[in-house]
Amino acid sequence: MLLITVLSETLKCRVSPGIINGEVNIDSVTYQDVGQGDWTGFYDFLRTQEGDIIGIRYAPLVDDPSLLGDVGNKSYARVLPNAAFELFFSGERSFVPEMSTDQDFGDNMVLRSTLGEYALTFGLDDLEPRERAQLKSLAGGGWPRL
Repeated sequence: MLLITVLSETLKCRVSPGIINGEVNIDSVTYQDVGQGDWTGFYDFLRTQEGDIIGIRYAPLVDDPSLLGDVGNKSYARVLPNAAFELFFSGERSFVPEMSTDQDFGDNMVLRSTLGEYALTFGLDDLEPRERAQLKSLAGGGWPRL
C-alpha cells in the first residue's frame, strides 16, 4: 500500500493498494517516474502525542534542485537545513520527535508531470492498521475507482 502525495498548490493525497509501475494518473494528470527507482531516500511519519499522523518528513537521496525549490514555495511544506523537508496534511505542525523516527525507505518514488508538478510515493505497509486507516481517510477513502 502506498501514499501518493501530489505537490500541487494544495497537497493532494491518495492511497494506492499496490505498487506503481512507472506512472500514475491523478485527477486527469499523468505523473511519470523521473528514473530514480523506488528507493529515493528516508522518510518519517510525523505523529502527535495522541499518535495521529499529521505529515511526513522526507530526506531525499536524489539530487533534484528543482524538487527542493518547488517544495520550498508550498504553504504546507517546511524545508529543513539538511535539504530534507516536511509535508503537512493540515495546519497542525506540532509533532513529537521521539514518535516520528520511522526511517522507512523503499516504495518511494519521485514522479513528475509534463507540466513539472511533482508527486512522491511513500510505503505504508510498516504502519499500524489504525495509521493506515487514518491516511486512507485523509486521502478521501483511497484510490479512486476508474
